[in-house]
Amino acid sequence: MAGFLVVIWGIFAFTTLLMNWNAMKYRQKGLPPGTMGWPVIGETLEFLKQGPNFMRSQRARYGNFFKTHILGSPTIISLDPEVNRYILLNEGKGLLPGYPQSLIDMLGKYNIASAHGSDHRFVRGTLISLIGSTIIKDRLLLKCDEFMHSYISNWDGKTIDIQDRTKDMILMLMLKMIANVESGPIPEAFKIQFFTLIDGTISLPLYIPGTHYYNGLKARENIISIIRRMIKERRASPSSQPDMLDSLLKIEDSNHKEISDENIIDQVITIIHSGYETVSTTTMMIVKYLHDHPKALQELRDTLFQKVGEYIFTQRNSTMIQSYIQSPYHLILGDGLRGFVTIASISRPVNWLSHTEHERKVECNEKCKHSLGIHSIFKYIWKREGEGDNYRLSFSDELLSHSSELSSSTISTITKPPPPPPPTTPTTYNIQQQ
Repeated sequence: MAGFLVVIWGIFAFTTLLMNWNAMKYRQKGLPPGTMGWPVIGETLEFLKQGPNFMRSQRARYGNFFKTHILGSPTIISLDPEVNRYILLNEGKGLLPGYPQSLIDMLGKYNIASAHGSDHRFVRGTLISLIGSTIIKDRLLLKCDEFMHSYISNWDGKTIDIQDRTKDMILMLMLKMIANVESGPIPEAFKIQFFTLIDGTISLPLYIPGTHYYNGLKARENIISIIRRMIKERRASPSSQPDMLDSLLKIEDSNHKEISDENIIDQVITIIHSGYETVSTTTMMIVKYLHDHPKALQELRDTLFQKVGEYIFTQRNSTMIQSYIQSPYHLILGDGLRGFVTIASISRPVNWLSHTEHERKVECNEKCKHSLGIHSIFKYIWKREGEGDNYRLSFSDELLSHSSELSSSTISTITKPPPPPPPTTPTTYNIQQQ
């Protein structure tokens, strides 16, 4: 009997120690109230499972400013609009922007989210030289149009899954723009690994076989091998290619030396990741919105076929495409972006309104002015002087928007309305005080 009681007390003591481990580890003066959850995982499971309800319950207990431990980092949550506004206005003044550790690990140490100061300026300049507005207008726009026209022509008369096919289409477009790759084993191998990497970008950073984080890092290793092979073949080729990879191979750093292969690989992964999910999801949802609003669809058709005419389809050039982009009906892209959240686990307050001036104007209320618009999961590191623990400062509005997904649809007919998904998780920020 005594031995049994010892075992029970041992289990109780061990469980209590586990539950309070983070609280003891991160106990510091001057921090707001809150709970830190379990070791390593903290309160991540509750955060991901409950979404906005997690924020509401914590705010009810601790107020608009509280601490927690989510996504592998100790975190301070701010739900106060004035505090959030102060943080945004003072970015770069002791506040170093970044992303969750899982996203940093997937994109690599040379991605723009990991760079600061002169390194950030160099990476930003590199990306602008590849995908800046002038480059898009003069070089990329017509290439994108030709590719999309050719790709979509294969859909004629077929029943397709819009969600899957738009993702494939955008990924293939990016591979075409970056490395002039259109077909063969490379795109298929890259696609499989890239989709796995995407799953690991917003995940608990636990390097355990079977987790999204582990699988994502393994996929990144395979992607690196594929891109290294592309770089090797490109350097061995006597002729140059009019694509981004060729431009990256010619870029020099501040010491007039060619940037490393590792740097090039991270830039390629960053470019693909940055545009892939937003563009593919936006394209899919615009198809849905046009189907749901026949009048808007008819007006768009009239614009293309009556006002612009067949010229844009038979003799397409960058000037004609640019004139269409500047037309009022191109604002459907803005409406599409405002109508839903383009990236999983990224949130936006439902009261965020910033409509175009074409046909409708909506004034933003005071709370809206303090919000972020389309939210992203960023990270700032707040390091207290003389102490080694980093704290993330996270902030979000109470209400979050919902995003729709299409499971099976055709170009002209949506077979069934999609079920509403659970609310997305709030925005996360991490602050470094220096």
